[in-house]
Amino acid sequence: MLREIDAHSGPVHLVGHSFGGALALHIAKRRPGRVASLALYEPSAFHLLKSFGFSGRQALAEIEAVSSSMRVDYARGAWRAAAATFVTYWNGPGAWERMRPELQAEMVRYLPKAQLDFHALTHEGGEDGTPGGMAFPVRLLYGERAPFPTRLIAEQLAARLPDADLVTIGGAGHMGPLTHPEPVANAIAAHIRLSTMMTQARAA
Repeated sequence: MLREIDAHSGPVHLVGHSFGGALALHIAKRRPGRVASLALYEPSAFHLLKSFGFSGRQALAEIEAVSSSMRVDYARGAWRAAAATFVTYWNGPGAWERMRPELQAEMVRYLPKAQLDFHALTHEGGEDGTPGGMAFPVRLLYGERAPFPTRLIAEQLAARLPDADLVTIGGAGHMGPLTHPEPVANAIAAHIRLSTMMTQARAA
């Protein structure tokens, strides 16, 4: 993605959800001069939690407990139990049971990558919890029913970044972009429109 951004003629709008949100944040820190705006729905940048005091430590312990449970089940061959833990945490009770068998099988196949993702998101280095150099508009979004760790990340980033706001999506959880696509898309589109207008006004 960095290659595509570097090859683009102008600044880009970055949008991401969950792991994609953490990735978009990472890219924005690497190329702040190439970013027009950033919109993140519950970015799972768990390494940031280490800098958020007591609440951050609680949130990190919660997500590490989920990851640990998955690792234990996977190691003992209880792959469906590990996948069920992952799906239930992010989607709520009963979510695994409601999934079609082919989707359950897909989640089981995803387990090795999920464990690597948890490790990467928790252990990214060189972070003090206050990303610098982001002189562009940032919108953080989270669902009203968001898990504690991703809600805290969204709230803290919105409070610490210089040009950021925070939007709560009513009734949504972590998978709000899928369960509540219209309000999420509208909030992101409005952010991009305003950011574009601000960029054009500064250039005039």
